[in-house]
Order: sequence, then structure tokens, then C-alpha cells
Amino acid sequence: MSGIDLLKRGITPLRQHPWFTLMGVTSVAVALTLIALFALISLNMQRAVGDWSRDFQIVIYLDPPPDETVARQWQIALGSMAETEEVTYVSSAEALQRFSARLGNDASLLSGIGNDILPASFTLKLRPEFRQRDAVKLLVDRIAQKNEWRDVHYGSGWIERFDAVRRLMRISGIVLGLFLFLSAFLIVATTIRLILLTRKSEIELFRLLGATPVYIGLPFLLEGGVLGILGGTVALSLVYLFYQVGLQQGLLSLLQLLGVERIVFLPPLWQFSLIIGGAALGFFASFVAMRRLSKV
Repeated sequence: MSGIDLLKRGITPLRQHPWFTLMGVTSVAVALTLIALFALISLNMQRAVGDWSRDFQIVIYLDPPPDETVARQWQIALGSMAETEEVTYVSSAEALQRFSARLGNDASLLSGIGNDILPASFTLKLRPEFRQRDAVKLLVDRIAQKNEWRDVHYGSGWIERFDAVRRLMRISGIVLGLFLFLSAFLIVATTIRLILLTRKSEIELFRLLGATPVYIGLPFLLEGGVLGILGGTVALSLVYLFYQVGLQQGLLSLLQLLGVERIVFLPPLWQFSLIIGGAALGFFASFVAMRRLSKV
């Protein structure tokens, strides 16, 4: 059987039985729409958690303050670390100016105080991949080995809570994702099995004529894959429609409490994966349905 013949045998029934085709596409589309909506919400929740971590800083207080040459050398040394994204040096005088600005009308209380009353400091912003508890602790321990940098503050309680939230989201995402995928598989497999049952006489006829299981089964597997692609395309279109009509604004209203300023749609790779996932879902659902049907 040539590839063209296989393609014809897989696609022709879709045109001959439009109601069955509609039922199959609908089941795949509903299942994948739920998965895509979950993925969209998870994506933006992850972005919200990522935005929290942007404000995380490590502060090294320096007392006595170094001269400008030494401060510059230390800044370069800190900036060369693999974990560091940005290093900012704040002199004693600049720290006092910032504190005075925060006091506003009460800044006069600082009159007569020397510029060196507050310690100089380095503020370190870390790269995203190092904004986690274990990596931060290792970095802080390494920094504290230098005598002049021993007074290190990094908000250990905050990083512990941040890691706990991130782990909870990861575990919840995996569990819910598996549940949705298994539910989608069962829905699609059941639907395709019902479609195959209506064509059992056709399958039996092929068997009586001596057709091999591969010759009988491949077109049905291809048919399931095509149904999956169509269903995945419909699901992607529905999710984009929901996103434009109200989901975008609704999610933004919810996640604004977490500091999110913009809701993003599924990136192109995720969209492509949804359609390919639909094809795989239809293919394997057809395979399972064929196996079960062969035992009837």
C-alpha cells in the first residue's frame, strides 16, 4: 500500500461520515481547549512568580567604607560572578541622600550629621536561574568568606517563601496537567471507539479478505491523527477567541494583585505543540480503540 493510498483511505471516511468526523473533532477540541486554558493560566502565573523574584537583592554593607579605587575593584569582582546580573555601589554620602529624600519634610532632622553616618553598600541583583534558596545560600556563604564583606543581608525568609510558592505551583501544575491529559485521552479514545464500532462490519470484511492487521489499522490511525490535528486547530482558535473576548482582561484583573502588568498568549512553540499534541492524542487514542475493538 503506497503512501497516497494510505492517505486516501485515512481521509476519505472523514468526508463520507461528516457527523462522526464532527463528533471526533469536537471531542478532541474540547479536551485540548481545557489543556490549553490551563497552560495559558499556568504560563502567566509563572510570569507573576518570576516578576516577584526580580526585586530580590543581596546587600553587602561595608564598614568602614572603601576608597573609590577599591570600591571599583570590588564592584568588578562581584559583577564577574556567574550568579550576578547587576551590581550597584552606594557610597555613604549617597546612602544619606537617599535616606534624606525618604524623610521628605523631616529631612531637616539630619542636619549636622556627617556623610559617613550610614555604611556604604553593594546591591546585587541575581540572574533568574540563581534566584532560588540553595543557590542564594551558596553565593552568600562565598561572599561572606571575604572579611570586608561579612555583613551580608538577603532576606532569607522571603527566599524560603518564594521557593515554597514556586514548588507548590510546579507540583500543582504537574498533577493538574496529568489529570487533564488523562481525562482528554479517555474522552477522545471513547469517542473514536464509538466511531470505529459503527464501522466494525468494514473491519470484519477486510479481515475475511485476508488483510493484515497493519493494512486494516494504519488508515484508522491516520484518521485519528487527522482528527487530532483538526481538533487541536479548533482548540487553539477557541482559546485565542476566549483570550481576546474576556479571558485576557479577567486574568489581568486577578494577577494584578501579584504585580502582573500584562497577560501574554501562548508562545508559538506552545501553539505548535498543542496541534502536534492533538495529532498524537488522536493517533494513540485510535490505537487503543483498535486494540480494544479487536478483542470484541
